Amino acid sequence: MTYESSPNLPGGAWSIEGRDANGGYNVAPIGGFYGALSANGTTVRGSFDIASSDLTNPYGTAACLNNVPGNLGGALVDMTGTSSNGTLTLDGDFASSHVHIVGTLSADRQSITNGSFVVTGKCATTSPGLWGQWNAPLTGTYAGSFIDANGATHEVSAQIAQANYYIHGGFIPLSGTLTFKVAGCQSTGPLDGELAGYLSTIQGIFSSDYIHQALLLADDSQDGKIIDDIDWSYSSSSCGTFSGSPPAQLVKQ
Repeated sequence: MTYESSPNLPGGAWSIEGRDANGGYNVAPIGGFYGALSANGTTVRGSFDIASSDLTNPYGTAACLNNVPGNLGGALVDMTGTSSNGTLTLDGDFASSHVHIVGTLSADRQSITNGSFVVTGKCATTSPGLWGQWNAPLTGTYAGSFIDANGATHEVSAQIAQANYYIHGGFIPLSGTLTFKVAGCQSTGPLDGELAGYLSTIQGIFSSDYIHQALLLADDSQDGKIIDDIDWSYSSSSCGTFSGSPPAQLVKQ
């Protein structure tokens, strides 16, 4: 679905996270929503991947969502609602559950400053606090220096174009070109990937048989100028196999 914007809400990538009474992340089994929203006047619709966990197993999928498709240890949910007078409301159904979100928007309508959500049904959750943000499109040229596990420096550049639509789960496609340079050796190939909220997956293909490729898992800053907290790896027939982890970042040029 093509995403639209209105004065009441910018369309595109959105993240919505629950907060406990102390402002922490201990909201379970449903912890947050990462995807995309579209606004036409005051009418809003969107789709999200759901982050879930049980507090006794914080890195695993919540038991209420076992065997339900999703990429973040959760399910996918479509939502509809309104954005009017600085208040965003959203409702959606998933996995024998219903979510109701109410958030207060900032003056520029680009973030959620407070609010709450309630999930009823199989995945019953109450989140007394709420945080959220819109992420500007990842479109342009980004560059940075990555340090691999052996201490070698890789100069990395990415030319990225973000699509103007999203698919079920709120995933927005990315395309472009990705280049790594290390010790005078260069690997370049077409880029594809997706953005869900501020979470991005970027892949580069360095061979026609898809054996040699790159993978970057990262966060997008709200203004779209930094791709941050990057876990990365790549394999190149001419340069070798490498991997690294945060604090690697790409900065818009």
